[in-house]
Amino acid sequence: MNEIALTRRTLKDAVEQILVSESPELLARTIPAQSIYISMKRRGLASSVEVIDLLSRDQLQLLLDFDLWHGDRFSEDQIWDWLELPDAENDLSLLQRILPALDLKCLCILISRHVESVTFDEPTENPPAPHYFTPDKGHTWIHITLEDDHKQFLLARLLALIFETDANLFYKLLQISTLHTQSVLEEEAFEERDKRMLAEGIPDREMAFHLNEPLQFSSVQFNELEPLDVGVSDLKPIRPLIYSERLPKILQRLAQEIRDFEVFEAELSLIMNGALVHFGTDLGDMEEVELVTLAVRGAACIGLELCERELKASPIEAYSKLGLRRLYRIGLSRLV
Repeated sequence: MNEIALTRRTLKDAVEQILVSESPELLARTIPAQSIYISMKRRGLASSVEVIDLLSRDQLQLLLDFDLWHGDRFSEDQIWDWLELPDAENDLSLLQRILPALDLKCLCILISRHVESVTFDEPTENPPAPHYFTPDKGHTWIHITLEDDHKQFLLARLLALIFETDANLFYKLLQISTLHTQSVLEEEAFEERDKRMLAEGIPDREMAFHLNEPLQFSSVQFNELEPLDVGVSDLKPIRPLIYSERLPKILQRLAQEIRDFEVFEAELSLIMNGALVHFGTDLGDMEEVELVTLAVRGAACIGLELCERELKASPIEAYSKLGLRRLYRIGLSRLV
């Protein structure tokens, strides 16, 4: 691959690619959710409504998995942006598409935090206290405790949509939110989210630890090593992550000589995601994400440069023998 081709790799954001495509829906379904998410965060959620409407339920769920969690904690700060998206288009159908992708346990946490409910065996016209309202003619009374009027409206609209779509689900959510503690719901939701992320190619914390375990250059027996099976055949490259900055020259030299460049991209994506998980990066903070990916590129370069200087091994020789993960870990040992 020549340098011109390399610099022209997919640097345009994924959202833009979809919007200018002749078959936007078909293309949208083939792009990894993380690539779409990164592009959406850079553009702004409200500017990406057209693409959100093209995504599958699974893709939407992954976007929410990226956006509504910070580490192992459910963070509701971003959910209000999602709930107000219908206002941008004046169309509630968008909320109807988002609702099935919302994790029910996360909905229960939200309800547990901000909703008080009282249920009567016999319907009553008299609310149990001021500010309560009833969706079902007096059997159930709801009070949204949020002080922010706009957020209160957004949550009330969401609850109304749930009730109108599936009343049984509405009652189930109220029941679960009162029977289970927020910590239990959060722990279970995180475990399920972790499984979805792992299936998408985002390492869990154990795998991320091993990917980021420093490897001392002096302990590497270069001539005795067997090439590593990179094990990324099922992973798609996350190009907005890889190419947020231009690849350093030594990585460009390596990339130009690699036959299966997509495998290289997929492995680099895996390493970058492992670093994001290991170092507790907020995946929605693009500045923080880019700092970590910059460090990953730097560590990989250090590993290649050490091999070139100490072993007289070209980048492609070092890569073929050690693999990108070992090279990264060698470089990491010089940074930590």
